[in-house]
Amino acid sequence: ASWVNCRKQRTDNEVVIYSCVGRAIYRVAMKDLQLFEWRPRPPTPLKPDQIKDIKRNMRKYGAQFEMEDQHHFAMADTNYVETRRRQKSKFLEWRTKNKARLISDIWQAMNMDKNDVNEIMSEVLVNSTTEYIAKPE
Repeated sequence: ASWVNCRKQRTDNEVVIYSCVGRAIYRVAMKDLQLFEWRPRPPTPLKPDQIKDIKRNMRKYGAQFEMEDQHHFAMADTNYVETRRRQKSKFLEWRTKNKARLISDIWQAMNMDKNDVNEIMSEVLVNSTTEYIAKPE
């Protein structure tokens, strides 16, 4: 966080809070800003020798946390794969059902008499209209 304070000009004061990568995530101009205090970090409950021990054994702790992270990622991957597998099985079931229906419809259409097909085509031709648009001269 940073702040701008000019006691002589009280209108140009502002507070800016930055993210850990340096991008401003909150900016507000405040009239008559005199003082800005950021909440201090709470004191650590660890003793100085415990902090030294943690720093000394950082590789061991890092490896332990890496294993936990890999486990969480693997669980997320298995959940994703299982979801995709369920979706695929539903799709294949739907596809086989509709494929069978399509094949039966095709067989029914092939078994129709020529007279039935001619009747259907004549109905389509009678019911359709053709419009011509005259070209202006």
